[in-house]
Amino acid sequence: MRKFTFKMAAMALCASMWSMQAGAENWITKLKDDVFVNQLSIPGTHDSGTGEGFMSSFFDGFARTQDLSMQEQWDSGIRAFDLRPTAVQTVSGERYLKIYHGIVETKIRFDEALRLLCKQVTDNPGEFAIVIMRHETDGEKSGLGTLWEELVDSCLNAEEFSGKFIAFRNSLKVSDMRGKVLVLSRDSYLNNKRLVGGYITNWTHSGDIADQKKGVINSKGIIKTSPLYVQDFYDCTGDRLATKLTAMKNMFEEAGKALSYTSGKKIWAINHASGYTKSASVSGNRDNAVNTHRVALDFLSTCEPGTPTGIVMMDFAGVDKSGNYDVQSLTLTNALIANNKPYENGATGINDAMADGDDIHVVDGCVCSNVPVTVYDLNGRQLASPGLRVQLPSGRGVFLVRTSSGTCRVVTR
Repeated sequence: MRKFTFKMAAMALCASMWSMQAGAENWITKLKDDVFVNQLSIPGTHDSGTGEGFMSSFFDGFARTQDLSMQEQWDSGIRAFDLRPTAVQTVSGERYLKIYHGIVETKIRFDEALRLLCKQVTDNPGEFAIVIMRHETDGEKSGLGTLWEELVDSCLNAEEFSGKFIAFRNSLKVSDMRGKVLVLSRDSYLNNKRLVGGYITNWTHSGDIADQKKGVINSKGIIKTSPLYVQDFYDCTGDRLATKLTAMKNMFEEAGKALSYTSGKKIWAINHASGYTKSASVSGNRDNAVNTHRVALDFLSTCEPGTPTGIVMMDFAGVDKSGNYDVQSLTLTNALIANNKPYENGATGINDAMADGDDIHVVDGCVCSNVPVTVYDLNGRQLASPGLRVQLPSGRGVFLVRTSSGTCRVVTR
């Protein structure tokens, strides 16, 4: 028997949420214009380009971190993308940027990935996308000098992308970002003379929260510089998994406080659920995701709705099962999207707490209570008739439970 109880006193969602869909499609479009972007919970993908496949299928069992293409990732609700271009020069003299994962070449070019995202924000002008870019040097041939910098500068400033990229500033609001792509580079190019978006310094792979608070996002003009909290501890082999899970939890808690509207601070946060246990392989990535996504779902099930998480980068987005592993990535994406509901147009935020006498718990795939409950999915769809014992269709996921006194969330695994 498995029992998970998540009682959230003083965390009831407003009744109006039941008439609003929390689905992935165009979820940013529903948000209020004046919400600061750093206060949102934004689902993202780590090594996004691996979902496009590799030039050699041999590497599929080693380098893959995504099961879905970038278009499918977008369709599932992902709005932040980790792109790692490498400079390529062919024997015929052609030069371009190709997305790599380490030494492994994917099937998508950097300009193709940008073109895809720009098309999405053009076709869906209420949405926006964030690109976190780094120079993937492992697979790059020696002797290319500043070719990567030159190609990045040329690509980002190309005429075809004119007007689609937005300059970073720490106070960006949803209204500023609609129809735009924000590019945040972890590497400089040509001294950032024609910097597009923003430039990140002090990125860290440390598991120490003190180190993770030292990041900075730079733009043109010091007034547009912002502190950045970043957690990207990725080698989770052996007992290092415990460090990763603690680091994730700490980042959620610190971001929740620092990024909130009441803090008055303009801090951004990136929290990586990605990493590997066992080995740097697909099975290691999947096993890590099972553990880290559980931590994220636990936080989202207990935090006050609207508590900022920042950008959460995950593996195997858009699916709940990858191979034989229950990664719950789609469930996590939906939970992050649903956490933004207090910022939707028409949302009235938090109302009455559930009564202290309401005993809500989950046993063997059923929501049980001493008072009648109605259970909904994150899209606001009623799943079954109200009762004291309500069977969950899938037996696992994030669900909304309503009684006469209020609403709470439960997570089952």
